[in-house]
Amino acid sequence: MPYSYFRLKNFTQAAQHFSVAVQLYATFSEAYSYLALALLELGHLEKAMSSAESALQCNPRSAEIQSDYAQICEAWGDYEKALKYYRQASEGEPRNLAYQVNLALALLAVGDAVAAEAAFRSAIALKPLYGEPYWGLARMGLITLADNEIIQHLEQSVRFDKLEPHHKAPMLFALGHIYHRHGDCEKAFAFFRGANRVDDQVFGFSIEGFTTLVNRIIKAFTAELINRYKCKVPEGPTPIFVVGMPRSGSSPLEQILAGHHEIFGAGELQWFNGIESKLNVPGLYPESVCGLSADKLGVFGQEYTDYLKSLSQGEPYVVDKCLVNFLHLGLLRMVFPTAKIIHCRRNVRDTCISIFFNRVPKGVFYGCDLFKLGAYYQLYVRLMEHWHKVMPDNILNVDYEDMVSDPELTSRRIIEFIGIEWDPACLDNQKTTRAVRIASDHQVRKPVYRSSINRWKPYEGYLEELERGLAIGLDE
Repeated sequence: MPYSYFRLKNFTQAAQHFSVAVQLYATFSEAYSYLALALLELGHLEKAMSSAESALQCNPRSAEIQSDYAQICEAWGDYEKALKYYRQASEGEPRNLAYQVNLALALLAVGDAVAAEAAFRSAIALKPLYGEPYWGLARMGLITLADNEIIQHLEQSVRFDKLEPHHKAPMLFALGHIYHRHGDCEKAFAFFRGANRVDDQVFGFSIEGFTTLVNRIIKAFTAELINRYKCKVPEGPTPIFVVGMPRSGSSPLEQILAGHHEIFGAGELQWFNGIESKLNVPGLYPESVCGLSADKLGVFGQEYTDYLKSLSQGEPYVVDKCLVNFLHLGLLRMVFPTAKIIHCRRNVRDTCISIFFNRVPKGVFYGCDLFKLGAYYQLYVRLMEHWHKVMPDNILNVDYEDMVSDPELTSRRIIEFIGIEWDPACLDNQKTTRAVRIASDHQVRKPVYRSSINRWKPYEGYLEELERGLAIGLDE
């Protein structure tokens, strides 16, 4: 029964049943591991980590449990430990392709491109129809049109009707990326569009549902509500929230911050997933926020700060670069009245085309359809405009184009906004060794580059659906 709930993505029911299972059988390692994954999906990171550790203690030699534990460590922000256990899992079962790919992605996250390439190629050698390694190699620039045999294999494979969607989509993305690098816009866009159609059929996204959510957030979080609470500042490191759209320049911005000797770059933390259950108040979020007490907000803030402390390595500031936190800025401002929020922006069409051209991480399912992508972008802009109205002193806008044209001036402006002394190390993002697991993880340690500006221009003739989404009326 609990396995069925898990496969159906009913993680609440799955977690409840697996909790009962481990209470009845204290050494049931598989139940602990599934419980950890369900809790992770529900946003309960601390409980997920505890359960994953119990699974590992019960069965430390299981490759599956090692891999699950690595996944929890990665979500927690402990990338080095995640890499250790991904490696153990892949060594324990070297013919398991998922373990090989997870290892490759973890290696890429910590900057070991050579070992990552070897792991990707090892997975391809084991199963040539396994899609993810091709996308990994293509986005690293390690498959080009000169690789005739691979190109022919990919183009034949994606025409195979029985190829499973989770293999077909990354193969199509790989081909799109290869032809994009070659400058063949017509072929590149055709492959990117095909890849996104496959993913959209699997994931889907309701732009109507998101419109309703944004309207509810704007209605609930008034300036009066946000300024009503005077919460005690939690003890521990001070969070710096980086928000915005994916592919908007947030990664190089985080590297600027992480270069500072007082700032730890923690990456895309998932702590605010499942925010409703963490608040533990009756009613639906965001309307339920009206029923919160200052004491309960204080406890909520201290729990988050304690989590940051576990990552910070003693540094007084921690960057949380979970971009979708733009949905929660009202609550974050209530909990952290002096919160520093940095809003990353980039040319709208550059942002959208970059999302469309990259296999989206979980939660960015709106990026699989150009119309939905454009409409989502407009809703995001509308919500950010609301936050600027109700908390104007807490938010700094930073444009990617400014980071490219004048990195020092932009970096100094950011550090001044945070309120700490300038550190020249902010300008050397290649010195930062923190792991990065994002769509552009192979580019993070490179300087910001001008070639990403006006990237959309060669594809101008293919963006009719995006333009329609950007122009949609968004009346409340």
